Amino acid sequence: MIDKKKIKKTNNYLINENINFPNVLLIKENKNKLITIEEALKEANNNNQDLICISPNSFPPVCKLINSKKFFFELKKKELKKKKELKKKKECKEISISYNIEDNDLNFKISKAIKWLKNDNVVKFNLKMIGKEKKYFEKTYKKCEEIINNLRIISKKIELKNNNIKRHINSFYFYLYQKK
Repeated sequence: MIDKKKIKKTNNYLINENINFPNVLLIKENKNKLITIEEALKEANNNNQDLICISPNSFPPVCKLINSKKFFFELKKKELKKKKELKKKKECKEISISYNIEDNDLNFKISKAIKWLKNDNVVKFNLKMIGKEKKYFEKTYKKCEEIINNLRIISKKIELKNNNIKRHINSFYFYLYQKK
């Protein structure tokens, strides 16, 4: 049971002596009864539980006999769960292609990228240069720009992360995300 002197109003719930209504609807296990606040407080003391006003705006105000520590722990748990759901981690999806990719295959990869971008994921395009393609890195760079332009035509909200295409040994890569 909570020390009544320390707690006045916790999480917008009135507890024990801070409930200042003459009559309350007491919910205890499966029973509901309309009683005076004094009777409700006596019953709370007898059961070593706390009287918490769940709905002060209703008529009569609804109070419950429960363990307040457990009640507030459950409330915190629910709040954290909601925050986690809202946060929702963004994933980085990767699409690897070669310079000589056919148009139909490229369009398929682009459609997959758009689907991921709409789900708020970051998409990494990786263009690999194999064999003699390594000599013509300018053409591969232009292919990267072409892919970015094709995506921007489809959706204006798509942005290039850090505004650059990076080169790493035998490949070019860049990250795309959807602006909100």
